[in-house]
Amino acid sequence: MHVSIMKAREVFQVYQRLLNRRPYLVQAIQTGTLMGAGDLISQTLIEKKSLKEADYSRTLKFSSIGFCFGGPALRVWYGLLNRHVGSSGKTVALKKVFIDQAVFAPTFLIFLLMSVGTLQGKTWDSIKDDISSNYLDILKTNYYRTMDALELVSSNKIFGGFQNVYSHESSELKCKMNFSVYLPPQAERGDIKLPVVFYLSGLTCSEQNFITKSGFQRYAAEHGIIVVGPDTSPRGIKIPGDDKGDFGVAAGFYLDATKDPWSNNYRMGSYVNKELYDLILNAFENVADANKIGIMGHSMGGHGALISTLRNPGQYKSVSAFAPICNPSACPWGENAFSGYLGEDKSKWAEWDATELVKKYDGPPLTLLLDQGAADNFYIKKQLLPENLVEACRSVGVPVILNLREGYDHSYYFISTFIGEHLGFHAKILKA
Repeated sequence: MHVSIMKAREVFQVYQRLLNRRPYLVQAIQTGTLMGAGDLISQTLIEKKSLKEADYSRTLKFSSIGFCFGGPALRVWYGLLNRHVGSSGKTVALKKVFIDQAVFAPTFLIFLLMSVGTLQGKTWDSIKDDISSNYLDILKTNYYRTMDALELVSSNKIFGGFQNVYSHESSELKCKMNFSVYLPPQAERGDIKLPVVFYLSGLTCSEQNFITKSGFQRYAAEHGIIVVGPDTSPRGIKIPGDDKGDFGVAAGFYLDATKDPWSNNYRMGSYVNKELYDLILNAFENVADANKIGIMGHSMGGHGALISTLRNPGQYKSVSAFAPICNPSACPWGENAFSGYLGEDKSKWAEWDATELVKKYDGPPLTLLLDQGAADNFYIKKQLLPENLVEACRSVGVPVILNLREGYDHSYYFISTFIGEHLGFHAKILKA
């Protein structure tokens, strides 16, 4: 499984590099391929033709529309939007969506329908009839899908960049989810791609705690790093027993539950590392560098950052954690969560335990950075167990740094004191 994930990520990274070097050619090939594939699917699934009966000349015509017209037009248009509207800001996202849907979509659709009709050998009168019959319906469908995909909830300027919060409908969690995105001032230029660091929050938190308490924006602005923060569990899903504080709501543990009734919605592992990951790279493709992604977190979120990195070798180039739950299979918090989400089979627990995962890690070189407050009550009560992870790392030669900070506790006072060092750590690796 890890090998297939690594190969998929490598293919995506190659695609991103080619897109940066030859944007018009890659966009033309991509659009032509998609339009040709779409026609072939239509012939086989909707028109019920076999592959031998398919009209490949028609498929080629559709591909030529994408290659010669669709791809170049899309690339020019989105380049103009980035240049004249920008790539970040309090209202930039909404402006770009409005201009795109009000100006480009209606115009492009007319040219597309005309091109398709011409290649199909239709008369001008027939083409006009098709446009008159189908144009408004297609345009309405396009509007609904675009506006429903991503909603800007709030935007605040801070340290020259913008702290945004978005919402979307999650297919993994089957509910509406919020996530935060800090776009540093460097993103305004629109001509460079920036590193991205995901931050995973701890028990009882939402996407709001980190962005309002840590002060990370100052350092993200200095280093030119985009910072993404998801929520900590599905929301609005009412399941008996989901309000315990360390289990259920705000306590998703960044795993994919396999035990009913949690398995239907509590899939935070796949949400963070697949759905949200891909959403960020697609929605912010003009400023997010797919080859420079890191991850960090606090407490339960530190556990999430560590297992996300170890379960997906190569996906994250850097990882750090504040007071992480390092060996959940061996502490009360983890035992409670794992038995509830995964059942009593402890072999399944090991698949979501950083201390166990690092023993089998077989990915690119990686250094783990851990910060732990010595006065942290949860550390003293053996909920976090960083020494277990350090011992496991050393047993297999995985570099690990554990900073034990005298006098510091588990709170955001602790995080805000050392967040600058952590973002500096990520910047050094991601910008190398």
